Amino acid sequence: MSQAALATALGVSANTVARWERGQMKIARPELLEMSMKNLAEVGKVSSYDRTMQLAREGNGIALFVLNSCYQYVRAQGNSEVTFRTKYVLNGLSVINLNTLTARGLVEKISSARRGAWYRMNDLEGIGKALSTLGIPESAKI
Repeated sequence: MSQAALATALGVSANTVARWERGQMKIARPELLEMSMKNLAEVGKVSSYDRTMQLAREGNGIALFVLNSCYQYVRAQGNSEVTFRTKYVLNGLSVINLNTLTARGLVEKISSARRGAWYRMNDLEGIGKALSTLGIPESAKI
């Protein structure tokens, strides 16, 4: 897991995680960090299919829409390892924040840049199967 992904999952900045790793900053509440890490380990055991279906059970239509847009973009590139910025996927709407999807482990934030973060999908096949099961059409775009 990258520093950026861990930071997003824990709700802290990537710089904070880096400072922890270098020993430049003490962890204020180690017991909360330990509990969060255990929860992250449990999330890692759940398939992308199940995580996507959980978004549907929660009624999180916006997150499903964004996930579908990311999925369609990656599929169109013909390479499941492709990285992307949301501004390329969502018709220039670079303000879209993928925290919900990164916290669920559906996409991974691999780097941050002044002009936008770069992301990667973790399990294209599982996500695609869930979107198909949910009946979300491939043409559901902005």
